[in-house]
Parts: sequence; C-alpha cells; structure tokens
Amino acid sequence: MNRADRRRQEARRGTGHYPTHTNSWVDEGKAHFQAGRYSEAEQVCRLALAAAPQHPEALQLLGLALYRQQRIPEAV
Repeated sequence: MNRADRRRQEARRGTGHYPTHTNSWVDEGKAHFQAGRYSEAEQVCRLALAAAPQHPEALQLLGLALYRQQRIPEAV
C-alpha cells in the first residue's frame, strides 16, 4: 500500500492527517490534474463528491480528469 492509498483509507475511517474538508480534496485533485496524474485526480474528486455530491468544482474536475483519460462517455 502506497502513501496515497493509506491516506484514502485514513480518510474513510476519519483518522490521520488526510484532509477531511471537501475543498481540500478538490485542491489536491487540482494538483494531481496539473501534474498529469489524472487517475489520482479522479480518485480524490470521487472522495470529495462522496462527501458533497453536488460540489461544482469537484464535478467539473472529475469530468476533466475522465476526459483526459479518454473516458468521454463517463465525462459527459
């Protein structure tokens, strides 16, 4: 298990120092996206959307990350 996996697991349990606020997850997703790590951006956006299903930035970033992964039908 790598560091990102541990952080996601901690977030789901509500422990650790992983950001628990939705906007923090979106910010992390933006950093992944800008670095070209689209799969990681997708995963973090899905965490944010699990907490706030209608979060506009998370929805937009998820669509962009899916688009960059050539998963167009899911991105629309």
